[in-house]
Amino acid sequence: MQTFLLFAFVLAFCMLCLEVKVFFSKKRRFPETDIGRSEEMRKRGITCVRQDELDRRSRERRLSAKGYAPCSGCSLTEVCGKN
Repeated sequence: MQTFLLFAFVLAFCMLCLEVKVFFSKKRRFPETDIGRSEEMRKRGITCVRQDELDRRSRERRLSAKGYAPCSGCSLTEVCGKN
């Protein structure tokens, strides 16, 4: 029982610290943790997997419309010397 109370106290203290940071910061927002919306991640060139998948599918559609076939070495439609 004492372990549970200690855990609950530590958890409540951590939540209080997060709330204090949000309430007393100038931006008054919770820090952005989504990869696609994080400014730091964009600076480092890290993108969201969903966005990467949408870009790949868009690239495949554009290339297939131009008459390019999928490369035999991969599942992506790429313009390479193997076509």
